[in-house]
Amino acid sequence: MANAQCGKDDTQFGPILGMKFDSEQFAYDFYDSYGGRIGFSIRREYAHKSKTGEITSRAFACSKEGHRKADKKYYIVNNARAETRIGCGASMNIKLNRKTGKYTATNFVEMHNHSVVVNECAHMLHSQRKIFTSQSIEIDLATDFGIPLRSSYELMSREAGGGECVRFFKQDQKNYLKNKKIENVGIQRIREHIKILSRSDSRKSFILLCRAVG
Repeated sequence: MANAQCGKDDTQFGPILGMKFDSEQFAYDFYDSYGGRIGFSIRREYAHKSKTGEITSRAFACSKEGHRKADKKYYIVNNARAETRIGCGASMNIKLNRKTGKYTATNFVEMHNHSVVVNECAHMLHSQRKIFTSQSIEIDLATDFGIPLRSSYELMSREAGGGECVRFFKQDQKNYLKNKKIENVGIQRIREHIKILSRSDSRKSFILLCRAVG
């Protein structure tokens, strides 16, 4: 029985019913790696959770699953977006075994109702585009030194041997910087509130806030 926690590269195979995963994230990463090798993008679908918020089951699907919902506000669109959801049924389901604490693959649909992407273009698929830790450090350093986004992206592309080796687009880099800025602003505000509360007599509020952020 294949096991996602072992050191072997199980992505050379497709999902197997009964396959075990240490976590929901491990299962996502496995299916995403499989999708990249085959040539399709994936996304998380519905999940069932326990009363404590623990995920007890999850469905992963091809990004072309389902159909776009009709826009209730506008009936006539001059430049409609390309239809990306075409009802593909390819998917993988997992379920938590409460005794072992591991997730098991309970369902796998292999067939797609569309052509898959050739291997040379697989890195352009949405779920395959990733900014790795080493790359995020380079992006942060370039930003700190005032290097424009376009220049830093082109530099990383040349160092990696081409844009196809970077595994993300300039827009992904822009989104990363935007999200980090929002995150830093939120952290700074929390720190300011903690300082204010710690100096006041509102010890109870201070403790509650620390619990909320910690």
